[in-house]
Amino acid sequence: KIFKLSTKEDVKGNAEILVVNAGFDNEDIGEEIEKRIVAKLKNNEKIKTEVFRFKHEPLKDCHHCNVLCRKGLRCAFNDQFQDFFDKWIRSDGIIWIVSGEQNGVPAEIHYVHDRLSETGFSTVSDYAIKNNVPYRFCRYTKPEAVIAYGKNGYSGQTQAQQFFVNVAEQRGNYFISGRTPYSLGPAALIRQKSQLGSDRFFIENVDNVVKDVANIAIGIQGAKKILFDELPDIFFNSRTQMGIPDKEEYFNE
Repeated sequence: KIFKLSTKEDVKGNAEILVVNAGFDNEDIGEEIEKRIVAKLKNNEKIKTEVFRFKHEPLKDCHHCNVLCRKGLRCAFNDQFQDFFDKWIRSDGIIWIVSGEQNGVPAEIHYVHDRLSETGFSTVSDYAIKNNVPYRFCRYTKPEAVIAYGKNGYSGQTQAQQFFVNVAEQRGNYFISGRTPYSLGPAALIRQKSQLGSDRFFIENVDNVVKDVANIAIGIQGAKKILFDELPDIFFNSRTQMGIPDKEEYFNE
């Protein structure tokens, strides 16, 4: 047993939220959204905030070289994906800032998610073979939200959101939408940075999404502590190595 819980204070816990700035188009807007999110998260004393920004450097697409993934338990290509991976696996919740491009997410985001999936599947497969156990794909249980923006109404904000709905489901994460009936995103129609201060509807939705991700991440971590004995290993994957359930070390890493 790692925890002996006796009071409500014991289970409040903390959570780490990763803010991923993947706004490749009109980066000024992405930076302003990032600043607002970070400022809001800092108001919550139970939240630790990490930020990852994609650099303007080549990012390899996935070559499905499963043998190399399996051998090193990490993606074989050494680029900025490794820094992203290290922050992603440690996080308890994720907020994406994404520019809609060509009716969807930027190509770099496809590369990242393909490599994330292949690395996870390969390490799970290797673990199963070595230990002669069934494949156990983890439920990461991270609340995940996306704030998408574009130059006009046809920039692909809605399609970008749908992409993240799909990948969140694949990994056992929880996609957090805007507060209905006003939003399911939120997606923003912004042409100038100055509109961030005047578009009240968009700002309110950003704030609500940030609050929801933070509160749900804290709640999930508290629930895992309470239900430690009842939940199977797949809910306690190690936060230092992707894909391998490691229940005994989850809260101590």
